[in-house]
Amino acid sequence: MNSIIENVIISPTDQGQEIEIRDIDMKNQKEIIKELERLKGLRMKYNIHADPKPQPLHIKIEDYETRVHYQYAKDIYYKNYMYDCRELNSMIKCLGGINTKLCIDEKKEEDEIKIAEGNFYTADEQKIIDEQRQIIKDKRKEYNAKSYDKNKEKNKRKNNLKKIKQNKIAVVGIDPKMVRKGVAIKPLCQCGRLCNIHDMESIKEHSVNEKHLLFKSVIQLIHYKRKTKKLKRVIDKINNDYIKYKTVERVDGKTITNKTDKNIIKLYKDYLRPFDENITHKQREAYIERVEYTEEYKDSVLELRDYNNYLTRACVGI
Repeated sequence: MNSIIENVIISPTDQGQEIEIRDIDMKNQKEIIKELERLKGLRMKYNIHADPKPQPLHIKIEDYETRVHYQYAKDIYYKNYMYDCRELNSMIKCLGGINTKLCIDEKKEEDEIKIAEGNFYTADEQKIIDEQRQIIKDKRKEYNAKSYDKNKEKNKRKNNLKKIKQNKIAVVGIDPKMVRKGVAIKPLCQCGRLCNIHDMESIKEHSVNEKHLLFKSVIQLIHYKRKTKKLKRVIDKINNDYIKYKTVERVDGKTITNKTDKNIIKLYKDYLRPFDENITHKQREAYIERVEYTEEYKDSVLELRDYNNYLTRACVGI
């Protein structure tokens, strides 16, 4: 069936023959405008949005062997009709763009000639233009002065925050939270000792510090025991035991403690049994609603931390 339909001869028509740009001078604006008017008039005949589309009266059913051939010829007609509509719109758009460019170029040449001759504006027109420009200039100056006085403190604060953020970016490879005024700080570790975060050797040295190891052993013990008990009871028990372990004794006329931090670290590690640290107590529901902080509040905290925190300032200057 397909091979039969492909060989169907459609009756000739004059449709589409007029849809082409005639041989005109594309630099001659009059010829372009004339051709545009012709194509726009032709577009009234080829309307892509027309419903129903113009009937193909030249295609008659008696000219075809079967109704299938007749319907196929009509389908080809409507397909060509839609193609002609799109081509026509494209040509009108193209010629319109060329015409617009020619108008702009022509106006530009006229203006350049008038400017060169010094008669682009008359003396009265130029005076009015100068007065209007001066009025705008004075208003802008007045507005800027009022705006500066009104936002003086706000702008000063914005500049301070900008400097803080620029200094943080300047210290490459370090967490911005660990930078103050462009310098990496020595933050206090949770164990209570200063730790130089930008020096790997210093971090390794800190990690084997007795105070740090004691802190880690306490945290591990809390984590281990809290699986089945309340947190406060676990902490209180560890605190009380720690005090008892470190009781002072008098031996041979010398005051000593019965256990050192090294002994306590070993003892706490011995308490532990193998366990999965990812499995712990059941999370409780929060009793405080989460607060969404504004950007202004965050900037205030950032500024306060960098300029007014004496602990931070004491750590600066590695």
